Amino acid sequence: MIDAARTQMAAITAGISFWSGWVDAADRYATSLSAELASLEGGAGGPSDLTGRLTDLTRAYLRELTDLPAAAVKRFNTEMERIDTSPLKPEARAKPAPRKRAVRAKL
Repeated sequence: MIDAARTQMAAITAGISFWSGWVDAADRYATSLSAELASLEGGAGGPSDLTGRLTDLTRAYLRELTDLPAAAVKRFNTEMERIDTSPLKPEARAKPAPRKRAVRAKL
């Protein structure tokens, strides 16, 4: 039961890191797009230059998105390795001392 809970916690941690990475990447992408559109209004560069810059921003964003699943798997594996070496793992705990007396049944 404890191992299942630890595995679930590792999966939740990996999932949260995936979604937070996606949110960060989307935020950077939206901010960059907004800056590029603002520069177009300011008259810096023509529409042909803007198209190239937007394409580069989109490629970078998609590249970041494709890296997210691998990062989440790495995070999950790291959490599982940390759990496997945890001192709370049943195999890692000290075994109880052998009994000194035998149990006798009462008559």
